[in-house]
Amino acid sequence: MGICRETTTGIRANAETIASAITKATAVKAEADKQLAEAEAKLARLEQEIALVRASAEKEAAADAERIREMAKSDAEKVSLAAKAEMEAAERAARMELKALAAKLAVDGAESLLAKQLTAQAQESLVRGFVASLEGRLN
Repeated sequence: MGICRETTTGIRANAETIASAITKATAVKAEADKQLAEAEAKLARLEQEIALVRASAEKEAAADAERIREMAKSDAEKVSLAAKAEMEAAERAARMELKALAAKLAVDGAESLLAKQLTAQAQESLVRGFVASLEGRLN
């Protein structure tokens, strides 16, 4: 009977050691499962954050592109208006220069024609006619 007690005591001790190891293993597994769940949750949140950051970056890029297009359009309109104003000013200056040239040519032509047609007799006749008109006014 002494052997039975020692065997029973040994088996109990073994059973307690095994039960203790199972309890510890269960606790370690539970902790590992908890850490795994936390890591998966962090990963899921990270993927969501990445998606949000991407969406925000794409939205900002689209807004920046639109702003750049609007600025380019505005600058193009300003350049076009400035070019149009410059062309109109150049046209006005050219017209004024053309009028001045035409007037000078007309005066020069008239002077040349007058010099050819105005003989000494014609000059004397004009002066007599002018003096006569003055005399008529005085009376």
